[in-house]
Amino acid sequence: MYNELSRMAIVNCNMIDPSKRTPTDSTGIIIEKNLIADLIIDNSIEIEQMQTIDASGLCLLPGFIDCHLHITGLAQGYPPALWLSQTKEERQVRSIRQAWELLMSGFTTVIDISNNGHVLKDMISRGEIYGPRIIPCLRGLAAPGGAGYIPNAKQSEIEKLHPWAITCNGTDNLITEIRQLKNDGAEFIKFWISGAGMHDQDDESKVQYSQSEINTIVGETHRCGLKIQAHCTCSSAVKMAIEGEVDFIIHGFGMDHASKESLIKKGIAWAPTCEIESTFSKPGDKQFDEFITHHYQTILEFYNSSCPIVLGSDTFADDRTPFGKFGLREMLNFIDAGIPVEDVIKIATVNGAKLLGLENLLGTLAIGATADLILMNGRPDKDPSLLNDPDNIVFVMREGIVVKDSLGLSGGCPNQFGPLCI
Repeated sequence: MYNELSRMAIVNCNMIDPSKRTPTDSTGIIIEKNLIADLIIDNSIEIEQMQTIDASGLCLLPGFIDCHLHITGLAQGYPPALWLSQTKEERQVRSIRQAWELLMSGFTTVIDISNNGHVLKDMISRGEIYGPRIIPCLRGLAAPGGAGYIPNAKQSEIEKLHPWAITCNGTDNLITEIRQLKNDGAEFIKFWISGAGMHDQDDESKVQYSQSEINTIVGETHRCGLKIQAHCTCSSAVKMAIEGEVDFIIHGFGMDHASKESLIKKGIAWAPTCEIESTFSKPGDKQFDEFITHHYQTILEFYNSSCPIVLGSDTFADDRTPFGKFGLREMLNFIDAGIPVEDVIKIATVNGAKLLGLENLLGTLAIGATADLILMNGRPDKDPSLLNDPDNIVFVMREGIVVKDSLGLSGGCPNQFGPLCI
């Protein structure tokens, strides 16, 4: 791996710690191996014997966390028939570049729903490629005719090549699939309660699993020691997910006051996925304008009630949802909804870490945390537009290893080589 240092100081930076666990007068940090070892306050630590990065004019933040995306290796997202025209091997190669793009955009941890995540995770951990920390779901569970179906395609081809879903129903079959997913390396489980709009039969306003099946999916997932996320695009799906006690709701269209109270009481996280909806709308689409206005109002109401909101971009293909950029744009949606930028950064860091049960290691600049760090041009807390361009993220460190250094602050620029660890 590039530039692995035993001890490094980052000094003279503006520090944004969304966890509020570091003193406000801190001006730098000491990194030892893969951890934040100490804080610098008023030049209180001798740094002459360390490699030092002068981050004057830059802002230091913990790495971002995207709690819902698909590193599919897809170049084109639609129509779904295109997914079957590419081999699994071709998509895996392309997914290496997509993982790298996420990292170069400041996303150091992601939850991935695809048939590539576990392979990428292993290659990253062995130091063969650059990429974020991947929490693999493998493929999610979908009811027959739902998100795992592609019209006019052979079922054998769908089962082999579908990028993110497995068709399965019935309590016994669902239990078997969940156990197999865990055995194959899944660290989180995803399933679709309602439709995803992937084809004409996949109605987003219709529930596709029974409450009994939902309870079975959640119960078996928790018995296996894993957490579970549920795709919900209508109010009925949201209510059934809450009754089933999922850990995490994606989309959450149709949330109401009762849903809000239940999410807060049960600690269920929510990723509102605003940007993916705009991707499929047309300029001047009145129906979309009404939807996003209402969705923003719901997000702000839930935020004001301390509902655990997380960032989940639903990135899935190069053309419609560019990797990394799309997640940053999701942060701007939260700002457009009226959430202060400091708390948007918290949503993209602290809240995701809590969902993963890693809040002492990720999403913070506190002593003892993992050295997943980014340096940005300017002050995103004062100028949120900086978040709109990954080029403003000039330095990325993951687990104490410099993986991006556009300004040559540490003596090199590894990202010029692309995703391979050369």
